[in-house]
Amino acid sequence: MQVHLMCNLLRHSPMKVCATMAAAAKLIFQVPYIAEAKRPMKEFIVAFAKRAPRVVSCLEAGFEDAMTIRNPPENTANACAPPI
Repeated sequence: MQVHLMCNLLRHSPMKVCATMAAAAKLIFQVPYIAEAKRPMKEFIVAFAKRAPRVVSCLEAGFEDAMTIRNPPENTANACAPPI
C-alpha cells in the first residue's frame, strides 16, 4: 500500500519539489507505528500545503490505509505463522 501511495504522491507532485517531497514522505513511511508517523505527516503537510496541495490531499486520503501494515490487529499477528 505504501508503494502505491508513494507513486500517487510522485504523480501529483510538481517537478520543483518532487525530490524534497519524496524524501519527506519516506520519513513518514519509515516510522514503525502509526502514532509516531503522525508527527512527520503534520510536518509534511505544513511544508507542502501551499506548494503541492494535491500531494497533501492525496497523503491525507491514503495515510491510514497505507499505514495499517504498521499496526496489524493483534488477533492476526500470527495468522501467517506455519502450523506446528
